[in-house]
Amino acid sequence: MCFSSAPTAAGGSLKPATFTARDYQETAIADARRLVVTHRRLLLVLPTGGGKTCIAALIIRGAIAKGRRVLFLAHRREIIAQSFWKIVDAGVPETSAGVVMANGRITDRTGAAYDARRPLAPVQVASVQTLVRRAQPQADLVFVDEAHHNTADSYQAIASAYLASGAKIVGLTATPCRGDGRGLGDAFDHLHVIAQTSGLIANGYLSEPRCWTLPSPDLKGVRVIKGDYDQAELDKRLNTTKLAADIVREYQRLGDGRTAVVFCVSVAHSKNVCTQFNAAGIPAEHLDAETPTDVRDAILRRLADGTTAVCCNMGVLTEGWDLPRAKYCAVVRPSKSLGLYLQMVGRVLRPWQGVAPIIADHGGCIKMHGLPQEDREWSLDGKEKVAPGAAPTKECPSCGCTVPAAARVCPNCGYEFPEKEIEAAQITELVRVEAEAAQAKLKTDSAILMLRKAVNSAVGKYARSLALANGTEFHAEIKSLNTAIVRHFKKRRPDMTDDELRAARQWIQDMPPPGLSGTIVVPPAPHERPAPNGGVPERKPVTALGDYETWTL
Repeated sequence: MCFSSAPTAAGGSLKPATFTARDYQETAIADARRLVVTHRRLLLVLPTGGGKTCIAALIIRGAIAKGRRVLFLAHRREIIAQSFWKIVDAGVPETSAGVVMANGRITDRTGAAYDARRPLAPVQVASVQTLVRRAQPQADLVFVDEAHHNTADSYQAIASAYLASGAKIVGLTATPCRGDGRGLGDAFDHLHVIAQTSGLIANGYLSEPRCWTLPSPDLKGVRVIKGDYDQAELDKRLNTTKLAADIVREYQRLGDGRTAVVFCVSVAHSKNVCTQFNAAGIPAEHLDAETPTDVRDAILRRLADGTTAVCCNMGVLTEGWDLPRAKYCAVVRPSKSLGLYLQMVGRVLRPWQGVAPIIADHGGCIKMHGLPQEDREWSLDGKEKVAPGAAPTKECPSCGCTVPAAARVCPNCGYEFPEKEIEAAQITELVRVEAEAAQAKLKTDSAILMLRKAVNSAVGKYARSLALANGTEFHAEIKSLNTAIVRHFKKRRPDMTDDELRAARQWIQDMPPPGLSGTIVVPPAPHERPAPNGGVPERKPVTALGDYETWTL
């Protein structure tokens, strides 16, 4: 691959930025400048809506001030336009920034066509699809937006050429995992998490969503291809008039007039759902990858000004689309991909006029991946290093909102959960964390994943038995759990080494029974039930689960 030879254009002096970096963004800028010295392929991770492009734009401003040349890579025209104007907002003159795309035209701030072709400018915002077929502009620093795509051949070809020239690569993403769950370790050397979702919500930079786990389709028998459900088979299961009408009905019940985005499983499905919305008198439009550019821009303008209430789409608005007024997300596309799920729901988390985001999960994604506001542990090694499974949730008995199991008050309606229910949730969460730590220690073994799930089940039953002061159910569950573990090891891990087996057994025996503050209320067997005259269950110090049952693996 060859590089175009071009001197730095005299684009004028840098201007003051029109936005102020948040505290965590300033820290991220300093960290990136420090880390890029020792890591030529750096990956920055920040939740959707956290301002990754703002961080990149301010770093670019600093690089230009030092006489460097910068390339910003993106894969969608909407991202290219947004990134170009954000770089200008950071103080880089328009004449110092250009666009490398099929015709070089983006939309300006009013939505009109704008010719941004400036091949001599020191900053180039480029389409990956275009750049891979052209002579590439010189660059000392290369940003890759939506960097979870960076393992694709086109990205790798571009990155390899720039690395060979001595450039540094900085990736930006909210979801550092591929669609099949594998990590990005072959594309980046170091991963740096800038902030977590909970912190951004706590500081008002994102809005806490109200989530509803709605009836989801039966996916039994649907093929899984490259880590996710086969879209053709999903279309057969989900693209029905009844299910489309259900989506509209839930929007009418929960949406309260919010601007909505609906993620569908196919183009035909999206059009069907769109038809149902319009039939119900709700202005809706459809988008897909084949929608002409001018039509797409017009649809998004109508969505932005409120003329259109709902946009149904297939594979278009999952990334790089920002509309703060969009406050209702219907996840109608079941997906095993954590990254895709977080990209979809992240579209509605930006604050706007104090309106709470609504997430209507029609695809069972919350059960698979957890609530959007959960903090997640990312690694370049992929999903097996991410904290496994979803944290337990519960439904508010008053309004049906899905909330964390340990929540004391429903954020939607204010319902206060009984204390015993909260304690049970805390016990379950405690054991979940312990099991995840064991999973990491045992190098992420599928048997330990099963163990975590089984222990959660046992603890849940134990927690419920607290109210009955009856331990029979818990003891029976422990017995069946032991049998299940042995069966799992024998069937699925015949290759398990003695060291792994000993480590698993040691963890099981060392793990305290579920409880809080170092002690546990042991539910007595029926014949040990205390008298009603103020007697309380016996309290024992933390001991091994082996005290309850003989553990043999």
